[in-house]
Amino acid sequence: MNFSCELTNIVTSYLKNLKEMISKNAKIILSLRSKNMIFCENYNIKLQDIKNILLDLNINDFCNILKNKSINCNEILYLFTKVVKIGNMRKKIQLYIKINKLSDKNVIIVVSFHKVEHKLKTKFRKEYT
Repeated sequence: MNFSCELTNIVTSYLKNLKEMISKNAKIILSLRSKNMIFCENYNIKLQDIKNILLDLNINDFCNILKNKSINCNEILYLFTKVVKIGNMRKKIQLYIKINKLSDKNVIIVVSFHKVEHKLKTKFRKEYT
């Protein structure tokens, strides 16, 4: 199996599991990082909005798999970017979404949820439009 095919399977499985967890009312925790809080406050983002955006993620939104940089932490984080229209805004916003799902605890931790600050490359889409 080549790397691209293997990665496709990993990400597809991850997204399927993430969406199943959300549909079964897994607890979603948004990290209290200032970037997240400011973004959600400025755009009046509610938990339901975050759930809807997570449910709408697909393999073309996938950017990377990262190791959590926190000390003594073995968690794996999945990075996505998604262009969304929020509320009554005419303009779409490109989001930076980093997720850690703890299947064994039925918890989804949204580590990052804010506007993209630098150009992100997706693995399965040539360019984000």
